[in-house]
Amino acid sequence: MRKFSALILLFSILFLASCGGDRLNVDVSEIKTDQVKIKRLENDLFALDTNKIEALSPALQKKYGSFFEKYLTDVLNNGGIADSTYGAGLRRFLGDRDMNEEYKRINEVFTEPDQVALENELTEAFRHIKYYFPDTVLPVQVLTMMSGFNGFGIVNIDSTLAICMDRYLGQDAVQYDMIRVEAYRRRIMDKKYILADIVTAWVMSKFDKNVPDKNLLEVMIKAGKIMYCAKAIIPETQDSLIIGYSQQQITYCEKWEKDLWAHFSQKDKLFTNDLKEIVSYTTDGPFCSAISKDCPPAIAKYIGYRIVCSYMKNNSKVTLQDLMSENDAQKILTKAKYKP
Repeated sequence: MRKFSALILLFSILFLASCGGDRLNVDVSEIKTDQVKIKRLENDLFALDTNKIEALSPALQKKYGSFFEKYLTDVLNNGGIADSTYGAGLRRFLGDRDMNEEYKRINEVFTEPDQVALENELTEAFRHIKYYFPDTVLPVQVLTMMSGFNGFGIVNIDSTLAICMDRYLGQDAVQYDMIRVEAYRRRIMDKKYILADIVTAWVMSKFDKNVPDKNLLEVMIKAGKIMYCAKAIIPETQDSLIIGYSQQQITYCEKWEKDLWAHFSQKDKLFTNDLKEIVSYTTDGPFCSAISKDCPPAIAKYIGYRIVCSYMKNNSKVTLQDLMSENDAQKILTKAKYKP
């Protein structure tokens, strides 16, 4: 399947504990951005008269711009508007029983008040982005879509920010039974995580340049920077929604943070370049098997975040832009004076 040449946020777990204090309490009331209005691509598609798809499609193309063609070809794996099979392919998608059940579920869990609330939250988030990164060009359009469970999450491409609603049906959705989604993933497949996922996707698209990491420390610090930046943009969002950890997992991290840091620092694991070992500490899962079944997954990223928090706390002249531009992980660790 062809992929967008853009960020596709799949469901990596994000980790964040309360951090930042007054540094993240900024006044953005004077920052001017347009009020976000979310377009509902899935609603427009399912409202189509399937006998007139070819005739009605140019209006959708005009409304959604170049993204519409990419959606057809890269998300639905359908031919574009000019393709001779376009109409038949879209009719199959819109007539599919499972897709209709998913569409029904989306409208049950993501209501009009939910949309309005998200529009307001995104408007505030965009103000924070412009506050910290004034030269940033914000998305021209924000929309929701369905992918038919083709593996998409948040897509940021061609001035479009697209939210794949397949990922937010709620952990009890029967659709997740059908495609056998693991329980630990389902917990964060809920509409309340949309805002945090959008912001993290934006941060990653701007600052994660896919530069190979030399060791575990570099992976940790890079993840920590992304998390800290996301928190700065949506400071009022509950930490648990940005983390993707349960309250029990957060409690574990708070209780054992000193010992977790000792595990990495005293055993000199920070500078390992063993890919298998790095993966064991940084990937999603029900727990971190490299430590224990009680330890949350990707625990190294959590510690990386705590290091970045300490770095920003102890270096008051370092701005968020400075942080995101600093690629020397060892420098950040040294100046963080991290002592849990």
